[in-house]
Amino acid sequence: MYPVNEEFVKKTLRYYDRIAEQLDYDIVRETRRIRETMGADRTDLMRAASLPGHDISGTAVQKSGFSDLQTVCDRYADLDREFVNCSFRNIKTITEKKEAMTRIMLCFQALPDGKEKEVVRFVDMISESTTAGLIDCDSKLGIPDTSAKRLRRNGIKTILKMYRSPLTNRQLAMAGAYERAMSC
Repeated sequence: MYPVNEEFVKKTLRYYDRIAEQLDYDIVRETRRIRETMGADRTDLMRAASLPGHDISGTAVQKSGFSDLQTVCDRYADLDREFVNCSFRNIKTITEKKEAMTRIMLCFQALPDGKEKEVVRFVDMISESTTAGLIDCDSKLGIPDTSAKRLRRNGIKTILKMYRSPLTNRQLAMAGAYERAMSC
């Protein structure tokens, strides 16, 4: 599970669309990189495998002569496996981050309608900056600055509590749909 804290929640609420788009791009890039290297000219990888004591970046680890063909083939296979495993780990991390962001948005939608949700929406999703949002809460929502800070903090903590709860994403989505239906 991707590590989530208050800052991650705030960034997700404010920049969800941008970050999600970037993560989608990163997954496509990693997938393309794997696909391209599977059938591509592997000269650099073979060169790294044939030079003893060199890692995939080409930096020397030890100084000695060339290796026999079996050693070169074994090292080539190891480097190839390492590259693919690294790419898959990257994809897994990116996917976990996107899933965490989706769950945070579901938790926000499941927040009960009220001042907490209103302040979190206004400060973290609508206003240009957090500071401006907190200041504008008084004039636009009729909530004083100190109350807005407290409501926002409580709203973020509630989102984190829901995020860490045993509820499934489907249950969170249903709770959010119920909240929206009841507010109409």
